[in-house]
Amino acid sequence: LDEPNFEARLRSAVPFTVTSVKCGRGLDRETIDDVMRCAPEGYSGNDDTGDKPSTRRRILIDFASTPESLDVVRAREVLRLTPPVDDLTVETDGQRLRLGGRFLAETTYELRMAPGALRDTRQRRLQGAPLVQRFAFAADRPSLKWDARQGIVDIDRTEVLLPLAEA
Repeated sequence: LDEPNFEARLRSAVPFTVTSVKCGRGLDRETIDDVMRCAPEGYSGNDDTGDKPSTRRRILIDFASTPESLDVVRAREVLRLTPPVDDLTVETDGQRLRLGGRFLAETTYELRMAPGALRDTRQRRLQGAPLVQRFAFAADRPSLKWDARQGIVDIDRTEVLLPLAEA
């Protein structure tokens, strides 16, 4: 019984993997037929009296650890977006990549990222199955709202009564 007991606990780092893909801030996520649809929060068609700034179209990719910083050229090598996106921006924010750009409304995009294509800050390669995520953004809610069924337009000081049709 005089023999000393030793206990050693080992911890290994969590593998560098993609943990989730979601819509950007201010956007609700709904998945229909394997397509993640991103729409502004509360996009149910309800009448709002307050003016809200339009939400930027972004996709967030969460990782198990902090990914390396990417410039646009490197981002286009790592992240395969089909169809291509104009003015693509990629920002590293902790364990997340924020993808922004001129995403078109009602267009289905496909994002692909192969294992090993990206490294984390510890220089470990991305592991797991290839990432394939299809997504689309809802069209912006119309911002012009008539408060009457008819209106008056003054053209060269001549009044013209215009009926306003509902959409």
